[in-house]
Amino acid sequence: MVMGGSGTNWKQYNPDIAALDNGTSFLTWVEQRGTTDKYACYLLIPVTPPIGGYDKSCHALDSSNYTTGNVWVTARGMNAYAVYDRAYTDNVRTAELWYRDISAFPTYAGRIDFFTERFETADVYSLDLGIDSGGYLHVGYHYNWTVTEAPPLTMNVWSSVPTAAPWRMGR
Repeated sequence: MVMGGSGTNWKQYNPDIAALDNGTSFLTWVEQRGTTDKYACYLLIPVTPPIGGYDKSCHALDSSNYTTGNVWVTARGMNAYAVYDRAYTDNVRTAELWYRDISAFPTYAGRIDFFTERFETADVYSLDLGIDSGGYLHVGYHYNWTVTEAPPLTMNVWSSVPTAAPWRMGR
């Protein structure tokens, strides 16, 4: 399967892939369409090729916001989640981290961290994610503030186990 796209300075990068136990795969990536705007994309790839062929287009993880280029996916059993960031107004710094349950239909999204709530933005240096046997997402990441002088490489661990408000992860 070859992904489509064309145009001056059009590009796709940072791919990540995960598969459900039934073989259905989810692909995430960043896409730029000739501008500096970056889109967090995902694609469901079924085991059996559909009539007419595979869908090869970007399905936006966040249709109203751009990403700085941080997009990941993980799967376990029949659960799959994508994690992505929302760019600050400069499209360079991270304002928020979000997750989306892409194995559910319709998909739903929730906030992991809201840096601008603390009058900050962040540079995310590394991130890892996993799903427990109950189907809950767990996310750990290293970041540094970009506005004030905070300790370098702070680490956070968040979980979607229902301890926080709906659609917001708790620590």
